[in-house]
Parts: sequence; C-alpha cells; structure tokens
Amino acid sequence: MAEKESSIIKSGFNKKVFFILPLFAFILASTFLLSSFSFVTVEESNLGSSKIGYGSNVCTSVLRADGTYENLGCSKNLAYDIGLDNARDCLGSTACPGPFNTIELCNSTSGDLETSNCGAPQADNNEGFDAYIDDGCGLSSLNGTYDAQANSAGNWTVFAVFTSLCDDQRTNATRISNATGSLLAGNTFTSTTLQTDDQLTVNWTIFIQSG
Repeated sequence: MAEKESSIIKSGFNKKVFFILPLFAFILASTFLLSSFSFVTVEESNLGSSKIGYGSNVCTSVLRADGTYENLGCSKNLAYDIGLDNARDCLGSTACPGPFNTIELCNSTSGDLETSNCGAPQADNNEGFDAYIDDGCGLSSLNGTYDAQANSAGNWTVFAVFTSLCDDQRTNATRISNATGSLLAGNTFTSTTLQTDDQLTVNWTIFIQSG
C-alpha cells in the first residue's frame, strides 16, 4: 500500500515538473524575444541620423627680416561654446553673426604666457587672452583673407600676415572671430618672439562635414 502511494506521489510530481518546465521555458523565450525586439527598434530608430561636425587646424610660420623662414607647425583648435552657438545661428536662422574672418594674436610679451596672458583655449573662452591692441607695433587684429577650397567640400581657409613694427614681441595664441569680436575658436601654437619687420603668418583651415 505504501509503495502504491509513493508511486502516485511520484507520478503527480513528475506531471507538475513536466508542466512547469515548458512554461518556464516559454516565459524565458518570450522575455528574450521582447528584449531583442526592443533593441532592434532602438537601433532602427537611429538609421539615417547624421550630424554636422566641425574641424580645424591652425598653421603658423615666421619670415624673419633677414629672410630666415621658421615653420612653427600646425595644431588643432578649440571651437568655443559661443562659437558653436554662432555656427548654429548661421545654419539655422537669419541671425548669423558672421563672417568669422578676423584673426587676432595674444600678447605674451610679459607675464606667465601659459597661465595668465595666453592660456590654452577653454570651451567657455575664459582662458587668459591678452589680445594685442593697436599700439603701433603692427600686431593688432587683422581681417583675414578668405579662400574657399573648391576641391574639398565644406573646407575653407582664412589667413593673415602680421608684420611686427617693434622688437621683442612675443605671442603663442590666436583667436578667430567676426568683425565685432564674437568668437568662433581659439588656438595656441609654438611661442615665438618677433623683431622689427619679422612677419608672422597665421593660417586657419576650417571644415564642416557630415558624420
């Protein structure tokens, strides 16, 4: 009798197990399919999306009064937050503050050029930048020459040649802005000291691209 009852209990237990296992497998599979479906939906919602990217570098060189040429190299610059907003307004509204063709130099002749006078660009444009003024030394801001690069879509250059009219004029940073001083970007380059009749060329190459 006991053996019969044990057999009945085992039979009932097996039936429950056979019922629960398929149910558990079904729930697990459903969860996996739903999560997979959600993942695919998110990915598909991004198809076709794109963004406009900003890129630029600044190349600088010095032509000394005695004819000696010095290549100071090229380096990337930082687009300021206000510069990005200005670009937004130019692309999306009629409130464009451009064109951004004005190039200015930072005066690091005195002081700590790395931290006070002419620091590395910051997104909020609050780095030290003691711009050269029109003091007779020839290094105040210039309206640069714009040149569209016809063979490279979305690419252009703005360059200016500064001629020092004084001795011992040091600089290591530049900014580009519009005629009223609204900023686009900033850059630091190899520090150089200019003497009378030395010429510093600052060449901004800027491009926008879809990515």
